[in-house]
Amino acid sequence: MKHNKEYLITSQFELSNYIFNSVKKEHLSQSERDCLLAIANCMNPANNWTCFPSYEAISDTALISVRTAKSCVVSLKGKGVISYKQGRSGVSNIYSINLGGLAKLTNTPAVFMTKRTQRQKHQEDDLGEPPF
Repeated sequence: MKHNKEYLITSQFELSNYIFNSVKKEHLSQSERDCLLAIANCMNPANNWTCFPSYEAISDTALISVRTAKSCVVSLKGKGVISYKQGRSGVSNIYSINLGGLAKLTNTPAVFMTKRTQRQKHQEDDLGEPPF
C-alpha cells in the first residue's frame, strides 16, 4: 500500500513513531526493527540526526544480544536503511538513518527537519498569500 503522506520528522519521538507506523513484517525482522529503534532512540536534530551508541547500548535497548545487534547493523546497512562510519578501536560507530532507504522499503516517505528548515518553513507560512 502506497502512502501519499510525507512524514516531517522534527524530534526523536516523531522518528520512532514513523518507524513504528511504517515498518511491517515484510520489511524488516523484529530484531532489525528493534535495533533500528534503538539507534533512533539515540538520535536528535542537535547532532544533525547522527548518533554513536555502542553495540552494547544497542543490544540493551533492543533486548537482543550483542552478536545479534552487530548482525542487524550489517543487515540494516545492506538494506540501505542506515549508514555508519566505523569507529576506531574502542570508539563507537557513528550512525545515521537513511529515510530514503527506509521509504523505499515501506513506501512511506519521510524527511528530517532541522531547526533551520523549520524556521524557513514558518517564515514561508507567515508570508501567506499575496494581497493581489
